[in-house]
Amino acid sequence: MENDTDVTSLSSPWWLHPKKGKELKPCLDMPPWHEPPSAASNNGYIYIVVNGGLNQQRASICNAVTVARFLNATLVIPYFHYNAIWKDSSTFEELFDMEHFINSLKNDVNVVTSPPEQLVKALPEAVQGSEGPETLGYKVKILGRSPISAYLDEALPALKQYKVIRFSPYAKRLNNDGIPLELQRLRCKANFEAIRFAKPIRDMADILMERLLSGEYSPEGMRHPVQKYVSVHLRFEKDMVAFSNCLYTGKRKEKQDLAAYREYGWRGKFTRKGRVPLDPGKVRREGRCPLTPLEVGLVLRGMGFPKSTRIYIASGKIYGGEKTMQPLREMFPDILTKEMLLASEELAPFRSFSSRLAALDYTVCLHSEAFFVTQGGNFGEVLMGHRRFLNQGHAKTIKPDKKVLSALLDCPDITWDKFRQAMRIMRKDNDAKGAASRRIKDSIFAFPSPECMCPATYDAAAAAAAGLYKTAESLQPGSGGGEVSIDVGAIFPLWWYISLSVGRNRHGSGGQTAKMSASGGSVRSGVDQGAQRFHPSASVSGADNLGVNAVVMGLFVVVVAVLAVYNFGGLHEVPEGHVGVYRRGGAVLRTISEPGFHLMMPGLTTFERVQVTLQTDEVTNIPCGTKGGVMIVFEKIEVVNRLRKEHVLDTIMQYGAKYDKIWIYDKIHHEINQFCSMHTLQEVYIDKFDQVDERMREAIQRDCTKYAPGIEIINVRVTKPKIPLSIARNYEQMEEERTKALIAAERQRVVEKETETERKKAVMEAEKVAQTSRIRMEQMLAEKESQKRQQEIENEIYLSRQKSLTDAEYYRVMKEAEANKLKLTPQFLEWEFILAIANNSKIFFGEKVPHMVMDQRLLGNFLQGRGAQQ
Repeated sequence: MENDTDVTSLSSPWWLHPKKGKELKPCLDMPPWHEPPSAASNNGYIYIVVNGGLNQQRASICNAVTVARFLNATLVIPYFHYNAIWKDSSTFEELFDMEHFINSLKNDVNVVTSPPEQLVKALPEAVQGSEGPETLGYKVKILGRSPISAYLDEALPALKQYKVIRFSPYAKRLNNDGIPLELQRLRCKANFEAIRFAKPIRDMADILMERLLSGEYSPEGMRHPVQKYVSVHLRFEKDMVAFSNCLYTGKRKEKQDLAAYREYGWRGKFTRKGRVPLDPGKVRREGRCPLTPLEVGLVLRGMGFPKSTRIYIASGKIYGGEKTMQPLREMFPDILTKEMLLASEELAPFRSFSSRLAALDYTVCLHSEAFFVTQGGNFGEVLMGHRRFLNQGHAKTIKPDKKVLSALLDCPDITWDKFRQAMRIMRKDNDAKGAASRRIKDSIFAFPSPECMCPATYDAAAAAAAGLYKTAESLQPGSGGGEVSIDVGAIFPLWWYISLSVGRNRHGSGGQTAKMSASGGSVRSGVDQGAQRFHPSASVSGADNLGVNAVVMGLFVVVVAVLAVYNFGGLHEVPEGHVGVYRRGGAVLRTISEPGFHLMMPGLTTFERVQVTLQTDEVTNIPCGTKGGVMIVFEKIEVVNRLRKEHVLDTIMQYGAKYDKIWIYDKIHHEINQFCSMHTLQEVYIDKFDQVDERMREAIQRDCTKYAPGIEIINVRVTKPKIPLSIARNYEQMEEERTKALIAAERQRVVEKETETERKKAVMEAEKVAQTSRIRMEQMLAEKESQKRQQEIENEIYLSRQKSLTDAEYYRVMKEAEANKLKLTPQFLEWEFILAIANNSKIFFGEKVPHMVMDQRLLGNFLQGRGAQQ
């Protein structure tokens, strides 16, 4: 087993679906006529008391939102009933984000925390809630899985009378079928968008995810970060084991303990008078026992998961404790739980609240690469639907067929190779079924497609703009996006043969007999019978030496007689487009004959011609009643079909030569009646008649693919049904009025187009004038800008010229000043003095003349001294 894997890591391609081009995307757009709730037309307040675990509560809340919208009522935040098994006293706001819930639905349903006090006081005293929240509101009883129309009869009158009504207990009280598309999408919106966990739960879940992916809490040698992991919802707690009535140790003490636990939790459900005690062995053979950790490990290893796979276990306290978990840990050492990833103080606020713990598990499982469901229940159902909604329509879920699995595990001669081969087939089956769409009676919470999902290429805005919103209604449950859903029961004989092939070498009677049950009935097969079928005994006893000649002569006579019969009755013809199928003693022989002449043994062998080319079957005069009770008749429905040659023998062996009666004639009757019962006469005769052909083809092909894969439905042509004459006349009048209305509408459209054309012309003319004015204004602005620029250049030239003149004048003055400064030197003054004396031609007389000359000389000396000082 150590090296027996074909997936080296989860990064390898594991899921092959959905195929390219078949991907889906969330599609929750409401129709154009969807309006926000009106306070003026509100009929009252709906209050629900929900029970069960987290996901049963979740589904009940979504149903309540749908009913509130349907009845035009306001929804009061639900009350959670305390359960002795779940032991969780959490309120709505402690589990879910109440503010987000109210705001997300504000355009669909009004949600309040409590009804108005004056309405409560107006109620009878016993239902005013004085004895607790579970007694608030007038109680209305709704049966389980009721159609939505039941609420009109049972709830609406009481709602209008009392204004505050209570559904208690409220769990699975709304059917999955027969609900308008708008309300189905509201169901999905409430589930996938409006309901989200409270912030403390979301924050702790983020921490949990971060530590899981980081690998820091993994065993030594496996502490490395990963991008993908496998989550396992291991429903092997004591309450689940007790409820299933299964036994695992076979000891008397175990049987007594589980019986006492059942009585404590379900109080007489299993011991009431007239109830037949369940046989644990039969329960296991029927596939209703929870898988043990060991069985989970075997399935995962058999499917190809390597030992290094990181696995998150979502569960409560495992029945049997760590001893039960040990085999799984040996096969997959890197197993982690929330108790391992969170410290005790981190887990403390959640420990006493099972729903809060389940919310942590739900978040981690939602984002895993593969999710393993070990037992049915609301957790796996709701989570699979949520994963489909997030993963392009694929659940990415492993849900083994436990009927087959129990038979394989209980077979004493099974080998690992045979078991592994069966698990590979089961793995492919899970992959194909993961992309399946909802069928009749399937849960909308598990299969959101086709109501709440559409092809990835679908453009809702464009479709709505084109008036094609109703195209979403043409998607029928079970279409599966064109994919084929493989039924494990259909390939069960192959698994049975694989698991018991070890006995094929055993011949003779008295061999060991094994039993197995599969979907579609119980299959009982002896190893000796299987051996004789695949390996017929060829042993022939020898004849005595005495009488040999007599024996030979007798054989010769017999041979001659047989040849005579051949020649006179065994020759037959197989025409083109057919094959021959033979029966001998009522059993179909494992050979077919091609077109041409063939021989057979008359009297012992019978012959049937089977057409393998296209053929048209006509189904006539099919009566059916519409949803409103009107009886109509489909006079003729033609089904073009073909039986593939390679499937002829299997089909004839299972359904006989008249296989088309079962899968075409009877099936057409069934599907037509089902279609009529779900729709009104208007829808059958007018609105949806153009979809009937394709719906019939898909419905027949879907079941043929599952149970009779050799039958291929090429096309279905449905003629207009025959309706009562009086109604037909009304439709003719309606059609006439509709034609008149269409003509008037067309005329109005022409007038509107002409008006629109004139308006466009006026707009174009105005735009032309505006464009011309804009161009002229731009030209004027350009001219002004040019003139401004020219003036600026002239100013710059003038300034430059004036600056040059000023600089020259400044230079001249400075040079002249320097020159004048040189004239003040003593030498120059003395020189001027001498020239002045020398040029003086006057004669002075007097006694002071010498003194004057000397004074002048002294003055010159003084000046000279001053110059020296300077």
